[in-house]
Amino acid sequence: MEPKITIGEIINALETGIFDDDSNDSFIIFCKKREEELKKELDIIGNQITNHFKTPGLKYPLEFWQIQKSKDCMRRLALYSEFLVSQLNKSKIEDYCRTHRAFPFNINSFNSDIIFLMMNSFHGSVINDFFWIDDLPLFDMLSIIQGKFENLDFKNKTLLRINQIEEYLKSDKKFANVFRNIISLDEISINAKNNAFRSLNLLLIADVEKSVRYLGNKLIEHYKLKINPNSKEYNSIDSFLRKIPWKNDLIVSFSKYSLLTCNYDPINIRDKESQNLNITLKDRLDFLRRRFSLQRNQLFHGQEDDYNYHLNSFVNASALMEVLKTYSEYRIIYADIFDNK
Repeated sequence: MEPKITIGEIINALETGIFDDDSNDSFIIFCKKREEELKKELDIIGNQITNHFKTPGLKYPLEFWQIQKSKDCMRRLALYSEFLVSQLNKSKIEDYCRTHRAFPFNINSFNSDIIFLMMNSFHGSVINDFFWIDDLPLFDMLSIIQGKFENLDFKNKTLLRINQIEEYLKSDKKFANVFRNIISLDEISINAKNNAFRSLNLLLIADVEKSVRYLGNKLIEHYKLKINPNSKEYNSIDSFLRKIPWKNDLIVSFSKYSLLTCNYDPINIRDKESQNLNITLKDRLDFLRRRFSLQRNQLFHGQEDDYNYHLNSFVNASALMEVLKTYSEYRIIYADIFDNK
């Protein structure tokens, strides 16, 4: 769906007063408050679109995926603006306020779609892109988007994540046997405990790639695809996930899919939240083609100057954990293939 809203319509909606500022009527005051909150949200959306144009805080030129992500976010923000302008209507505001005043416990004149705003902000979707880490606390995510890392203990979070990986592997002997020669778990643990975060990041990134290719190769074999996964055509993790015709054999909820792909629609066109979706390996690991891939490429080409940061270690460890979960999901579907070979 493409937005049809015009700049003139937005400006007119922001500048046109609907309810009397000087009224003493409690209902009119409530309606006025909703009008003001709708306009405030519309103004926030405008600032977010401006940030996408200005690309603040970016060290390097935008990658192709970042350009596309930014365009997608601006389209969604424009659609949300369209919805907000449609709500800046006297009869709609009055209907809303009558309905909500009927319930004494519900006194909000407007509920901002915070998740939508976060997932379509420039810093949230283009620079940081961490929404696929679905157990990251909301406060931490807000701080990351704002560039405030001072009070976030990612060193400890990394150690906890690595411990989670160890426990995950120990929980199933067959699973552990598969990844014993793929994941450098002992080296990862030693580097993490010794605060050697530069070498830790290199190990984690390498193990993510090895794990993805191991999983992908098993699926290629099972699908009976006439593909050589070691071909130069599939050298990068992006091309490996993007160019191979994976089947839509994984089922995830719509909300999980939104987090994995960082595609979160505005409330006015969101109608699939209760549905499950069939997705491919590319969809499931789409986050590896975005910021993770960018960081990996910058690191290996000598452009990344902060790969010892604890935040990157946490993200890389989380990526490895997510790949292991993906392997488990496919293992459930194809138990005979994954456990008997």
